[in-house]
Amino acid sequence: MFGDLKLAWELWGYWRQIKGGTMNTETMMQLATLLIPIIAPVITAGIKKVLPKIPKIVVVILQPILGAIIGAFTGPEVSVGLAAGTVLGGAGIAVRETIDQGKKAIVALATGKEMPRITPTTV
Repeated sequence: MFGDLKLAWELWGYWRQIKGGTMNTETMMQLATLLIPIIAPVITAGIKKVLPKIPKIVVVILQPILGAIIGAFTGPEVSVGLAAGTVLGGAGIAVRETIDQGKKAIVALATGKEMPRITPTTV
């Protein structure tokens, strides 16, 4: 819980710096690192628009790779940036899936169709 509050406080501080015109390069890099879970899915969506027949497995693998590339440029050290970027790029998969599922739910509600249910498997 306190981690979320700290993140919100840091984002608020970045916003104040942007509005005040006092943001330096280091702060911009930290902000870019925090935004990897949002930036990576946007880039992936663009790639999907350009290459609509790209297999889903490639898209899933592409997210952490994009995160690692962004992290390598924005992290304090390349190795730290790669690791953090990979994890944050993976978190971008959750963001993308949440948006995709939300779109499907809205379409299902608008058309009166029922959302497909996932049935748990038993072992």
